Amino acid sequence: MALLRGKTPAAAARLLPLVYPICAAAQEASARSALGMAEPCELSERLRTEILRDHVDSLCRLWPEALGLRPDPSALLAVGHDGRALRMCLFGADPDPPATLSELGDWAGRGATAPARVVHRVLTDWDPGWGSTGLPLFDSAATVNWASATQNGRVVENGPGARLGAASFLDDIAARQGRGTLWRVAACLVEADRLLSSLLLPPAANGSAPCSRGTLMGRALISENRIVRFDRLTPLDFALAPGGAMSAAVEGLPAMPDAAFADAARLVVATLSPCIPHEVEIETP
Repeated sequence: MALLRGKTPAAAARLLPLVYPICAAAQEASARSALGMAEPCELSERLRTEILRDHVDSLCRLWPEALGLRPDPSALLAVGHDGRALRMCLFGADPDPPATLSELGDWAGRGATAPARVVHRVLTDWDPGWGSTGLPLFDSAATVNWASATQNGRVVENGPGARLGAASFLDDIAARQGRGTLWRVAACLVEADRLLSSLLLPPAANGSAPCSRGTLMGRALISENRIVRFDRLTPLDFALAPGGAMSAAVEGLPAMPDAAFADAARLVVATLSPCIPHEVEIETP
């Protein structure tokens, strides 16, 4: 980034969150790690709240709106303030969130919350595997090709589901329906539940930091306490790589009536969480 060239590491760590406020805490955590700076204790809590807020915004507002369903924007008001109220907005009156594919279907069928209505639409109106890419998951331990946003010569899916490990709930969905729309929505539900239960996020390391959309990466070249070069890779860079998750997910949708295809395409794109303004344009033959 030319903007950071000549800056001190401390100045760069302050500047990046201002330039990219959509995930400011993740930007700061990634930059501090890449620049060899300590991570303040409060940054971890800010990062947890930031990821939770973005998941709630997707589950309760953006994704329902993409499907013409009733959203619940009030859920955002509870983030960081009222965990019990937020659980009600996400999961309803159930004491525990769904933990199996069967429980997910029962919970969605009751339609008590905005996320439940989204899952119900996916389960009943579509094939839950639509949007599946068949791509390997991002591996934080694997080498990244920074020029192509690939790992081991292959495009990968860099989303929140990739860092949740062998969560049996998500593994079951992946085995039965692939890592498609249902899998991505469920990943946000699982992580929201864990964050509300005070899950400790993996600390930023080697310039990589967790963010709501996947893993954010930074690397720096420093000389005499001045930045010579600073590079970033975001989950969107991985998704938009040639043959990456965005194109693979949309191109894998089957032929269907125009209105149904538009709904499916909008949600597939939305669940890949592009962090820039975008439009889904449908061309009919």
